Amino acid sequence: MFTKGLVRRALAEAKRNKPEALGDEVLEEFKTAVIQILSPYASGVLLDPDFGLPASRARYGWVGLLLAYEKSGYDNTQPGRMSQLAPGWTVDRLKREGAVGIKLLI
Repeated sequence: MFTKGLVRRALAEAKRNKPEALGDEVLEEFKTAVIQILSPYASGVLLDPDFGLPASRARYGWVGLLLAYEKSGYDNTQPGRMSQLAPGWTVDRLKREGAVGIKLLI
């Protein structure tokens, strides 16, 4: 899964709730609101495909879409910060979802 942790915790704290009590739709609504408000001032937006795709449809037409290709967080079982690719996603699939660029942390 893509980023759930930090945003979910921050939203839960703001709502005085536990992170696990917030449904995924809350993340999607939050990201959609941010994109609607800020995308007129951007040339592109970076989103995760798991919770960001609904928000990507709310961006202004000239705004490019970058989609993340790795899971959020890192593998802490070995030295260094090792990114992991998101299961179920490929560059081709991200492009079909409208990405004009792919984010991969190396």
